[in-house]
Amino acid sequence: LSIDRVTSTVQRVYFNSNTNPLSLSQEDLTTTANGPILLQSLQGDIVVRSGTDGEPGISANGSGNVLLQTVAGTILTQADVQSDSGHITLNSFGDLVINEHIRTSGLGTIYLVSQGAISIESLTTNNANLGVSAVGDIQLGSINAGNGNVFLTTPSRIIDNTSLSTGRNITASGLTMFAEDGIG
Repeated sequence: LSIDRVTSTVQRVYFNSNTNPLSLSQEDLTTTANGPILLQSLQGDIVVRSGTDGEPGISANGSGNVLLQTVAGTILTQADVQSDSGHITLNSFGDLVINEHIRTSGLGTIYLVSQGAISIESLTTNNANLGVSAVGDIQLGSINAGNGNVFLTTPSRIIDNTSLSTGRNITASGLTMFAEDGIG
């Protein structure tokens, strides 16, 4: 399941056999009036892309919560996932790859959970608390939680993402890490 820009064109046929093209374009998942976004894939992956560059792929208005969940696949974010002040959970049966920002504010929190590995290239929480729980390795790029707290937990390892250009992996008010097989 890909969240992206989709354009469909059909031909309207008139009684005189002339035709006229009718097009409709839709993109992204967006709500209004504190609406939640709850998306579950039963058999495949979820990929979040922005329909228009620079726009969020998923945006819940106000206190709307966001849940992306796979029952048998992975989750890959290639565009922003955001809520104004609601909670955000990404729950992946397979690996979870974060390549763009996940944002909320106010009382909202962010929870990333995977039965596989979690790879974070870049994640900005907008001062929200962040929890990361994986069965496999947690590979860290850059996490900026601002004034928020971060916890990372895995029975495997917490390791550096080798593509990180700076030496700092996490910026936060408080940090807790637990890894049975090692950190670093």
